[in-house]
Amino acid sequence: MSLARREWNPKNSNRYRGYCPVIPGVADYKEHVDFSHDLSPSDPLSTDEPFYEPNVWVPDSVSGASDFKGFILSYHRCMSDLVFKVSHLLALGLEKEENYFDNLFEKPLSTLRLIHYPLREGTIPESAIKDGHILTFKEHTDTNFVTFICTFGYRGLQILEGGGSWSDVEVIPDCLLMNAGDALVKTTGRFKATRHRVVDYGMERFSVPFFAEPGYYADITRYGAPISEEAIALCSTDLPNQYGPWLQERIKKKKFSDYPAFNHTD
Repeated sequence: MSLARREWNPKNSNRYRGYCPVIPGVADYKEHVDFSHDLSPSDPLSTDEPFYEPNVWVPDSVSGASDFKGFILSYHRCMSDLVFKVSHLLALGLEKEENYFDNLFEKPLSTLRLIHYPLREGTIPESAIKDGHILTFKEHTDTNFVTFICTFGYRGLQILEGGGSWSDVEVIPDCLLMNAGDALVKTTGRFKATRHRVVDYGMERFSVPFFAEPGYYADITRYGAPISEEAIALCSTDLPNQYGPWLQERIKKKKFSDYPAFNHTD
C-alpha cells in the first residue's frame, strides 16, 4: 500500500501510476501496479501532466528492490522497441511509409502493468456474472494503440468473435498476445479493437500487459475515412484529437474501477 494511488492511500501524491488493490464489491477482481518511462525531472511535462507522473518504487533498502526496478525498466524498453517494429508493419499494411506512426511515440505514455487475479472471496456481485460465466475483468477494449500481453500460460482471457460469441484465447508457450486498441482504430479509421474479458476458472491468475500509448500531445487524427461503425464513433470530431485529452475522456466513459476519481484538471 506504500505504492498505492492517492485514492487508496491519501498520503501519496501519485494518481495514475503505482498500485491499485482489489476493490471489494465490483466485478473486476484484480490488483495491479503500473510502471512507465520517467521523463527527465527538468522536463515541464513531468510536473505539469499527471499522465507523466514519475514511477513509484519500493525503496532500494528492501532486499531485491534494485534488481526488480532494473528488470522492469529493461522490459519496458524491450516492449517499447517492439512497438516500433509492429507499427512499421501496420504502416506498410496500410500502404504508408514505414515510419508513418513513429511521431506518435515521442514521449509516449506507454504503461507496463503487473496484474494478479486472486481467488475470489465473498459474495460475487451480479455484475460479474455474464452468460453463465463469472468474470474477473469485464468486457472491454483497450484504449491505447496496441497491447502486448504475457499470460504465463494462464487460461481465462476470452475475445469476442465476429459472430458475437466468446472464445478462449489459445495459450501458446513463449508467445506474446497482441490486442488492437481504440487509438489504433481512431488513428487509422481501420482495424477493429479487440473486445475481450477475463473469466474466472477457479484459480489465481497472473498477466503482464504492455499498453503501447502515444505521447500526450500526439495527434491521433485518422488519415482517411473510417470504414466501420466502431471507427466512425471513435473518430468523432466531438472528441479531442490529441491522445492525452482523448485518453482522459475514454477513461471517464469506460468507468474503469481502478480510476474511480481520476480527474486530470484538479
